Parts: sequence; C-alpha cells; structure tokens
Amino acid sequence: MKVSFLFGAGTSIPAGIPSTKDITDSIILGKDIRDGLEFFRHSDDHFYKKPDNSFEMAYGKNMVSNITKFLSRIVPEVEYFLGTRGFERPANYEDLFFIVSQFDHHYNEEGLNPAIQPFIDKISHDTKYLMKMEFSKERYSLAGFSREAAKYINDIAIHMIKSPVQNTNHLSFLKEIDTDSEITRADIFSLNYDLVIEKYFNDNLLFLNNFMEPTSDSRIMSWNEKNSLQKFNLLKLHGSVDWYFKDGVKAMPVMENIDFNTLNMTDLFDYHRPVLLMGTLNKVLKYSTDTWIDLQWMFKNMLSESDFLIISGYGFGDEMVNSRIMSWLNFGKERKIILVHAEPEKIRSIDLSMFYDELGWSRWTSLRKEGKIILVRKWIQNIKWKEIKEIIKEHTCQNKNLN
Repeated sequence: MKVSFLFGAGTSIPAGIPSTKDITDSIILGKDIRDGLEFFRHSDDHFYKKPDNSFEMAYGKNMVSNITKFLSRIVPEVEYFLGTRGFERPANYEDLFFIVSQFDHHYNEEGLNPAIQPFIDKISHDTKYLMKMEFSKERYSLAGFSREAAKYINDIAIHMIKSPVQNTNHLSFLKEIDTDSEITRADIFSLNYDLVIEKYFNDNLLFLNNFMEPTSDSRIMSWNEKNSLQKFNLLKLHGSVDWYFKDGVKAMPVMENIDFNTLNMTDLFDYHRPVLLMGTLNKVLKYSTDTWIDLQWMFKNMLSESDFLIISGYGFGDEMVNSRIMSWLNFGKERKIILVHAEPEKIRSIDLSMFYDELGWSRWTSLRKEGKIILVRKWIQNIKWKEIKEIIKEHTCQNKNLN
C-alpha cells in the first residue's frame, strides 16, 4: 500500500519553529519578538539579527527602520483587500513579499499590469520620504527600495525558520510507518522550508530519500529527480533553507563536511541565498520555471500512485497545490483526503475556490458525505499511525464493496 502526506507550516510549530505570525510580527517590528534583538543590514547585502557597534550596523538599522515603516503602510491595504474577499486573517510576511515583489516587477517586462498603477502611485506618494539612500544624496526608486524590502523579508524569514529544532516527537507516527510491512511507500510532500522532517529521520536513524545525491565534491549533494523511490520520499515543493544553486542545479551542503565558521557560501554555490519559493500569487508564475516545474511534475506523478492523501498543518492557501490535489481527488473514485486538524472549521480557505465546482457552488459538504474527505479532529502531535491506518482500511474495504 502506498500513502502520501502533505505537510504545511502547522506541522513545524510543535518543533519550535516560529509561526507565520511570529515571523510577520518580527519583520514588521524590525526585531525578533522572541528575544528583542534588532535586525540590521550588513554591507554584504544581507539582513541579520544581533547587531554590534560596527559601521555597517549603524547604517543597516536605519535601513531596517525605513523598510518597516514602508511595510506598515502596506499592511492595512492588504488586510482591507483580504477582508473584502472574506479572509478573516491579518496580512502575513508571504503577502508582503508578494506585494513588494510586484512593485519591482511593475517597472520591468515581468509586470505589465496597468491595473495596479493607482495602488503603486498611492504607496509611492505616501512613502517616498523613506527612500533616501544613507550617506548619499541619491534616492531609491520605488522598484529599488522594494527590492531591498524583499531581501529583508526573505533574509529575516529564513533566519527565523532556521531556528534550532527543539522537538520532533510529534512526528513519531512516521517511525510506526517504518515498521508497518503493509506500507510499501510513504511520500511526504512538504510546503515548509525548515529542516524538521529531516531532523526527525536523522535522529531516529531512518532513511529518507530527499532526491539529493553525492557529487565529486564531498561538501555538496546535488538534485537528481531520477533517484530511485524508497519507502520514505521527501519532496519540498517550496524549496528549503539548505538548498542552493550549484551550476544552475538545486544542491545542498553536506553539513558534516563543512566548516560554516570559515565558509563563504558564494565560494561553494552560485548564489548566497537559499532556493525558496516565497510569496503568494507569484508562486503560480514561478511554478512553471525550470527551478520548480520538475517538483510540480513529480508531485503530480507520485501523488497519482496513492489513494490516500493525509494533510496536516496546511491552510489551503496555495492555488497550484490546491489544483493538483483536486485534480487527483476528482480522477479516482477510491481516492480520499484524510484531513488531520483539531479545528477544521477555522480553515477559512476550505470555503473558497478549492472546493467549488465550475458553477461556483461549494462541494465541501458533498465531498464529506461521499467519504472523499475524512476529518480527524486532532492536532498532529496527538495522532497515532494506528488511527490513520484503521481509517484507511475501513475506506479501502468500502471501495472494494462498491466495486
């Protein structure tokens, strides 16, 4: 039997990874809300925490202050829009990353969208006082300043997501699967950038196929989508904090073979920022590029081999992922979603487009009645594999009886 899992950000919170809210609040405040340490822009073009008394820090603190004021001006605009669409949630760092990226793209060939010009004019007028370059008479353009804001959001989010993994016991059901001889393959599709899943497998001495293979350089592993599938296979659909480009290919460092105290990442990889897919609607456009299209194709093909998709920690906010799930669900009468969530009614996106038919009617209730969506009203840390296995067996028997 083959099963699949889809994990979102909620599955990393029990491990001590900051929540989306914590990351967003820190980015808007300009300091880590957990310890109060401020962020600054270094002369190496990165934004960091824990400032010292260096010249770069003095320069960078003012830059961060201007960026946080810029983002604070955008937040109410985003939240007003979300409210008009029925989303009862605050703006988060992914929303803000998308918006500031749009400002940059608007001034090049990627963003030929006249509909957003009034919005750009309004924000530009209200924030132009923030865009003077420090130690210079020059001024940033809105595109240039937005580029800095995007770097800031990206760097600080990565920094916080790289927080030490405190506990992985909530994933103990994976070890139960390892000893379950009836499960021949378990594919894990993760939307998280962090390394929680990898740490669990490493700590429990379980083999995990992450589609990386050794290279002639012992310090680097390189992406190979043709790696033979194993019992556990991990596909990180939005990238990872330890993925970088090497000769244009996704790669990762071999941690035990690298001294990070002396290493400059640009000495080892093509670029010094990790390969991540951050933002909201911009993800849909990026999915078709060479960096991400292989992951989407693998997601489609691997998922098609499972009849059960167990979802946890996902808010259904990625339209492309939603489309893949619904396509899989609709083209197989025996296929079912097992949604692990203690309060599924609070997943606002469930009422939206993912479960709507072509006439705009919600199919959520009918899919529940048909047994295509099965709710497990628990948080992931409270489930046992036996519970999920019993649901799978029950519905597998039902499918056989129907046939």
